Amino acid sequence: MDGGNAEDILRSHREAASFEEEQEQAVQERLNTFYHYAGLRLSDMVDRNGSLPAKLKQVTVLGTPHTRPSFLAKVLGDVLNQPDSATLRSSLDALSAAATRLAEFGIYESVVIDVDKIPFHRGASEHDLAATLHCKERSRISARTGTDFGNQEGSAYASINIRNAFGGAESLEGNVAFGTRTRASYEARLTTPIDANPQSIFELLGYAATRANTHASHEELVQGLSASVKQLSVLGRHDFGIHAVARTITNLSPGASLAIRQSAGDSQKFSLTHAFVHDRRDDVVVPTTGYRLGTTQELALPLTESAAAFAKAEVQASRHGKVGDVVLSLSAKGGLLWTLAEQQSMLNDRFQLGGPTSVRGFQYAGLGPRPRGSQDALGGDVYLSTCASIMHRVPFAPESWPIKAQTFVATGALLPLDKQKPRQTLQKLLTNPSVSAGIGLVFRHPAARIEMSFCLPLIARPTDQVRKGLQFGLGVDFM
Repeated sequence: MDGGNAEDILRSHREAASFEEEQEQAVQERLNTFYHYAGLRLSDMVDRNGSLPAKLKQVTVLGTPHTRPSFLAKVLGDVLNQPDSATLRSSLDALSAAATRLAEFGIYESVVIDVDKIPFHRGASEHDLAATLHCKERSRISARTGTDFGNQEGSAYASINIRNAFGGAESLEGNVAFGTRTRASYEARLTTPIDANPQSIFELLGYAATRANTHASHEELVQGLSASVKQLSVLGRHDFGIHAVARTITNLSPGASLAIRQSAGDSQKFSLTHAFVHDRRDDVVVPTTGYRLGTTQELALPLTESAAAFAKAEVQASRHGKVGDVVLSLSAKGGLLWTLAEQQSMLNDRFQLGGPTSVRGFQYAGLGPRPRGSQDALGGDVYLSTCASIMHRVPFAPESWPIKAQTFVATGALLPLDKQKPRQTLQKLLTNPSVSAGIGLVFRHPAARIEMSFCLPLIARPTDQVRKGLQFGLGVDFM
């Protein structure tokens, strides 16, 4: 689904940032593995003596001048609360887990463990141990500038990040970006771990953006605040949020349709959201094995007269597998917007569909309803898109070549919802999709996936805007 409003593009920027975070997290995980085994270098000795009584009586942390002692005490609490029956193995396991946990906050370059017995003259028993964690803090302030390309948009950005801002692994971040579709966007973000747990994060976000929605002859201004809790578990990643957003549809093009003109003006959105992702793919950009499941839900409450009121849900699934050197991929995505009032849904809440990252062979926002005699994309309340693709080595090219060949078939349908006849809408969605097929090349760049495809629309509705011939795609999240 290609979003057409400023909130969607801000979300895409955050997804791009999330991809960078995933790359950094992969490096961090390798470091964490190192920290884990660094604490157990004498594994042979532990195997032979792991059942002997041993208890950690004191832990000293060095090299943390900007970290609060109370924060470190929470992280190391389990290490010093071992039962009297603790063994050498259980004590070292607890210490290694604490060192790994410290590393996961991303505020240290290294964490090295030293363990020794406490001298008898200090009143300790022969089983008492003392540990020292030697930490090296990362630079607290980092800044960067550059360009981003993704989801069919190019932008220039600048950002500054303050790590460990208040001594408890908090992060303060500011971003500004100027792009081809998002004229300007500004973000300020504060994140902090909940109860010193790197897998549970609280985030406070403020943002503003101006988005040129040329596919619907207007610009949209957005200002918003959100608070969210991000929780990582063995099942996947949950994100619970509450949002307050002020939106304005303005600067209409001279040829804007009556439907767009009627949608112009101010509106608000006060919503509760939940997102869940269960990702077991081997690569987030060009996966070859594994699967991904994702769901999002949003409930917008009519707290003011001009506020949106709806329930919205999306589901996405993909599966990838290899047969020899050939990668088979299947993906599907669908969404439903159900208004909680009698009036129809608002333009900036609807789904948009079409483009090289969603349904190839169609223009950006090229599927769905349009006013008679106009090219304005009005969006829809319900959609379904699927894609089946085969990716393989380019003939006669070396196996190590980073460019692969791809053949695909894609389908998509985007419709307004008739709440009086929902079954008929569902039937149209399933039985009358737009269809395209094509071949192309896929290049995995470290920052994004780049596609060049020759597309042939096979079935199109009268209101669809097709893209026959070459189509270029650039982004992280492709169907």
